Parts: sequence; structure tokens; C-alpha cells
Amino acid sequence: MLQHKEGYFIDIAGNMSTDFMRVTRWHNIEEINDYLYRSKHYAPTDPENYRARKVKATYELEDETYEHLSKID
Repeated sequence: MLQHKEGYFIDIAGNMSTDFMRVTRWHNIEEINDYLYRSKHYAPTDPENYRARKVKATYELEDETYEHLSKID
């Protein structure tokens, strides 16, 4: 994803958001460069002020209590 130096993120249509979960995730640096430097309609006018950011998704259990499956309707 792309983050502006002021902290907000942008999606592929150039919309700003502070929530990184709502913006476009690119698969590789070539896609980002194509968007920043070759897109004529939506790319920002100041691509030098953006940087690519990686997202790390993690999952964890909330607690260790659970009901036996036979007790669930």
C-alpha cells in the first residue's frame, strides 16, 4: 500500500484514507511504480511524497475457554 509522508494512505482511485485496511494492496513494486509514474488519471501529482508499506496479518485466539461442540445447538 502507499502512504503519504503526512500519514494518510491512498487507494487506486486516489482517494485518501487513514485506515490502511480500506486501501489498495499491490502485489509487487512494479505495480506500484506503474501506478505512481504511468497512471494518467488517478496517480498522485507528487509521487515522491509516497512510500510503499507492507502489511503483516496476524491472528490469535481471544481466550482459551470454549464449549464442547456437542453443547452447541
